[in-house]
Amino acid sequence: MSLQEGMTGLFPAEAEIPVNYRLSEPVEMNRFLLNGELRRWEGPMQEVFSPVCVRNGADLSRKMIGRFPVMTEGDALAALAAAVEAYDSGRGNWPTMPVAARIECIQEFAWRMKEKRGEVVRLLMWEIGKSLKDSEKEFDRTVDYIIDTIDALKELDRVSSRFVVQQGIIGQIRRSPLGVTLCMGPYNYPLNETFTTLIPALIMGNTVLLKPPRHGILLFSPLLEAFHESFPPGGQHTLRRRQDHYSAADVVGQGGCACLYRFQQGCRCPAEGTSQNAPAALGTGVGGEEPCHHPSRCGPGDVGGGMPGGQSLL
Repeated sequence: MSLQEGMTGLFPAEAEIPVNYRLSEPVEMNRFLLNGELRRWEGPMQEVFSPVCVRNGADLSRKMIGRFPVMTEGDALAALAAAVEAYDSGRGNWPTMPVAARIECIQEFAWRMKEKRGEVVRLLMWEIGKSLKDSEKEFDRTVDYIIDTIDALKELDRVSSRFVVQQGIIGQIRRSPLGVTLCMGPYNYPLNETFTTLIPALIMGNTVLLKPPRHGILLFSPLLEAFHESFPPGGQHTLRRRQDHYSAADVVGQGGCACLYRFQQGCRCPAEGTSQNAPAALGTGVGGEEPCHHPSRCGPGDVGGGMPGGQSLL
């Protein structure tokens, strides 16, 4: 047996894939969130190919598993501006919402997310090549993390309701949102690592810019409906841009959540003289992807193509 024949035998034929885990048709991610509405995208689309090959006789081919919209710079700027507007210097609907009401929204999202378990697990397997066991584990851990975060906030809110006496001064310590926050996740855990930055920032009342990894976009498609139905209108946007020589920009926003599917790389930071990723005053980086450390010194001309005016995140 030749090496080529041996390699070909490692991959299944279409008929050998269990019916429950087949993709009957490519995922058409042709909807986006804008101002509380799920709108249909009629523009160009970017194809996504699975790293898992399918055997067809003696040949191997990568399966085309879906497509996502390729939006424009203007769409990106409109979505980002809406995220800033949704925060409104801490006066927006989401940051001023009572803790109990924000918890209800997150709980609603968690329940709706559970209903999409099969779809998300299947896309995790096809899109980044995870095993069934690992895909199911990642999904379940993510849901458990959301519930644990809710419980932690409930406890924090109870503690914050008490008065503290220090040096004869009576006070009450309350937590408040910080602003527009950038969250990013790696491709090897595109769901779990992304949500472990998104959920805490969101539940505390921040508006959120979410950057899913380059590989792991389609698995967010089943969750768009859950975002739309679980959170109040205000800053609901989806934006995607294919990868040219910059990473594609992909924004999903919901009730103060604007999520960057692929936030561009290319902040030419004049303060450091190096290329940074997306500029933001607040940010959590994963997989070596760090936000700009000098956002106040980055102007529109310093942001490399596709997303000028990134300082509007501040």
